[in-house]
Amino acid sequence: MRLVVTGATGFLGMPLVKRLLSDGHEVLATGRNPSKLRQLSDIGAFTLQADLAVPEVWPLPFSNIDVVVHCAGLSTIWGDRKDFIKVNYEGTKNIFKWAEDKYAKKFIFISTPSVYIDKKDLWNICENDELPKEPINHYAYSKRLAENFLLHHKSKVNRIIILRPQGIFGPGDTAIYPRLKKFMDKQILPTVRGADCYLDMTYVDNVVEAIVLGVNEKGAGHDIYNVSNDEPISTLEYLRNLFEALNAPFQIKKIPKSLLWILSCLLENLYLVLKIKREPILNKYVACVLTYSRTLSIKKIQRDFGYKPVVSMSEGTKLYLQWLEKQNVE
Repeated sequence: MRLVVTGATGFLGMPLVKRLLSDGHEVLATGRNPSKLRQLSDIGAFTLQADLAVPEVWPLPFSNIDVVVHCAGLSTIWGDRKDFIKVNYEGTKNIFKWAEDKYAKKFIFISTPSVYIDKKDLWNICENDELPKEPINHYAYSKRLAENFLLHHKSKVNRIIILRPQGIFGPGDTAIYPRLKKFMDKQILPTVRGADCYLDMTYVDNVVEAIVLGVNEKGAGHDIYNVSNDEPISTLEYLRNLFEALNAPFQIKKIPKSLLWILSCLLENLYLVLKIKREPILNKYVACVLTYSRTLSIKKIQRDFGYKPVVSMSEGTKLYLQWLEKQNVE
């Protein structure tokens, strides 16, 4: 098959392109990092340093496209609303309309389970469960906008797949480790008094597996699928294990739930007023992760795609720790 992968130089895009090439597909990999694009070119990918705002000017190395996998996006929990809208909503619309114009048969969009986050425990969340009235942050809001566009746009594309992989981790991680390091530097492991939270996570190779299954399936219409390792973990236990494995000294700091939320809101507002661009160490997203359980039902993707995680949590954590140890030494 002939595929276009956006965000190909990112944490998820790189292993995805490598897998697609090893499976014998032709791939146009688009991204912003020239050195990583050269790496992908060296193993056989067509590459393009591209702007999501103007896909119509992209030169195509082949005459037709079978599948577009849209991994590119602004994937962070803090930033200006207009930036999230521009990249995650307008960017997705641009790529999708371009895919239509190129007669792509299938469009796979990497979304987020952050759309589910609410101030309460959420167990075995299904794809059609009602979403909270107020998204937790601009990132979740922009992804919801993009999903709604794809689900309700009258499309020439035969198949639209929206994936919501939760807590992607593994070598190359750009989300969990930077936040973890902030707490490591302060030697504090914050916990919520009386909370015993459980969270689903997904090793990066398992997300790649879900995408590849989506590429190969023969469905029609549009569908949303949760993706996870299907092995919920204790948030506190997992963080404690990471700290200990990295020989990072820490003091467990127990914070009342109400105080954690108040501090998170105050910090967010302070950063907004002072126009501080970096992410506050405590924010509403982090407060929810530390306070509430959130697990996903993956029965739908198991039924429709035959999805099974190819890397277990224990094996994935071992590989992740090996990579983290190297980062910590550096």
